[in-house]
Amino acid sequence: MDAATQEAGPARKVDGALAEGLATTRVGVLVLVEVEACSAPVMDGLLEALEGVLPARASLHGVADALFAIVAPGHSLFDGWSLVELTRELFAHEGVRVSVGLAAWPLEGPTVTDVFGAAVASLVDDRSRPRAPEVEARVEVDGLEFSFLGAGELLSA
Repeated sequence: MDAATQEAGPARKVDGALAEGLATTRVGVLVLVEVEACSAPVMDGLLEALEGVLPARASLHGVADALFAIVAPGHSLFDGWSLVELTRELFAHEGVRVSVGLAAWPLEGPTVTDVFGAAVASLVDDRSRPRAPEVEARVEVDGLEFSFLGAGELLSA
């Protein structure tokens, strides 16, 4: 994040980016990410890496010490899920757990409050879910091997 982002109040900066996105695009997503127990140097490196792989028009904003937001105007809910998975994978690669909230406009509503509130609700829901270890299952079909993470009972027959 650049110096201008850090100088302005973090909440105001993300609200401004979200308000601009709502006013200028018909669709978009907000991803809130809460980071669990991460040292400052690791966090800085992860945020820099994440910023480098964000799609066009998406921006990264600090909200609080362990909370940041990705505002992606012009991106669909499907794109938002891709951002969620990208973020989870990036942080998991360094052994850092995150809770993530996702909201999309106009689905969640036409205002900053609607979209931000929906993202917070989604974040709280994700935070309250029990964290089960992901188990990789492999299936072979017609000579092709497929692997699934977290498939659980779906793959047992």
